[in-house]
Amino acid sequence: MSKKAIICGVGPGNGMAIARAFAKGGYDLALLARNKQKLEGYAEDDGLKDVTVKAVAADFSDMESTDQGVRQAIAELGGVDVLLYNASLYVAKSWRELTGPDLMNEVTVGAGSAVAAMRAAGETMAENGGGTIIATGGGSALDPTVVTEAPGLAVTKGAMRNAVLALAPQYAQDNIYLATVTIMGTVQPGTFYDPANIADAIFEVAHASENERYTEVLYASEQDKQEFLNRNA
Repeated sequence: MSKKAIICGVGPGNGMAIARAFAKGGYDLALLARNKQKLEGYAEDDGLKDVTVKAVAADFSDMESTDQGVRQAIAELGGVDVLLYNASLYVAKSWRELTGPDLMNEVTVGAGSAVAAMRAAGETMAENGGGTIIATGGGSALDPTVVTEAPGLAVTKGAMRNAVLALAPQYAQDNIYLATVTIMGTVQPGTFYDPANIADAIFEVAHASENERYTEVLYASEQDKQEFLNRNA
């Protein structure tokens, strides 16, 4: 029987690259995003043709919609082995433009709904003996000064990272591996941060042996690692 992966936050970049990586690994998939018509188009991608693909609408700015979407995906797939949470917003705003509600909407998409999705999938995983949950993080969680033009993203990625680090020991009690892959650079095709490269790294994290499992995995080029160390020396 094929393993099953749910991907929250599917678009043409990282989301679809993650879908292709897990399809290549033999996983049946559920793709979640707000626009079901776009998802149905993504489901026709050549890289997904050999596996079952379900398109499920979910609005990650609404935690209840996120919960319902993940539960629907589990029902349509017949279970879940891996949940990938990839939803976030990049909103460039000055301090004069950024309001409290604006910030909280970003935090809901990138952190609140991540927790909702983790919980919904985690319940099924715990009942079935375990599973894996991975959230894509960002370098701004470690150094907010890299995105001063989009302060909400730094707040959101920091919140998501802290949620994963705080919750991971609890999930581990139910044999669920919870981790975040922190991407330390700008996603761009043809570079170290090509979505396909990131997706392959996430797939490897999802299949790490127990003694190689880390709650946070940094995905960074040597240059970016060194620049980060220099900034924070």
